[in-house]
Amino acid sequence: MKTLFYYISALIFLSYSQLMAQEQLFPQDSKEDWKRPHLFGFQSSILINNLYYEVGIVPNLSLRTEATLTPGFNINLSSNNANLNSEYTLSPGINLEPRYYFNKAKRERKGKNIDKSSASYVSIKNMWISSNNLFSSDTRSQLQNTILILPSIGLRRNYGVFEFEVGLGVGPSWTENIFNGNMELGLAILPHLRIGANIWSR
Repeated sequence: MKTLFYYISALIFLSYSQLMAQEQLFPQDSKEDWKRPHLFGFQSSILINNLYYEVGIVPNLSLRTEATLTPGFNINLSSNNANLNSEYTLSPGINLEPRYYFNKAKRERKGKNIDKSSASYVSIKNMWISSNNLFSSDTRSQLQNTILILPSIGLRRNYGVFEFEVGLGVGPSWTENIFNGNMELGLAILPHLRIGANIWSR
């Protein structure tokens, strides 16, 4: 649990430091401000649902913060080999994700839409999924705390207030052992196909 505390504290400190640096280096009336969008909205997919805020740090580079809800569904064979037990869970989490949109200039030259960061990107997802389920169909459920650090690639498109995003992340994961509290290393593969809406932008 100490590892989780230090990790989350570091992410919060990094987020705050980057936002403060942005305000000092690029005041709000800067002529470059239009290249550093501020986006607030929600997205939904089969794997993860999130409420996000994305702020431009410098042109083409942004910091995205997400509050996530991760659904899970398991089917387990009972001990008597006669019945199937199913379980549905909904777990909260957070994600702090620096993103670099690498083809905005190319899309702009071709006259394509780049509004609200409609472009392709590379990023690093820093995710924490809590062991405390908001909902579980089985009160005996024991989901473990999980940390994921996933280099990712994806693309984002906006159509008015609506948005579409697809991507893939692959990287290490650390899952808490429920018996001794140690974090065990694994490999995570996280594809996503999201649709959503932009609630506010500047």
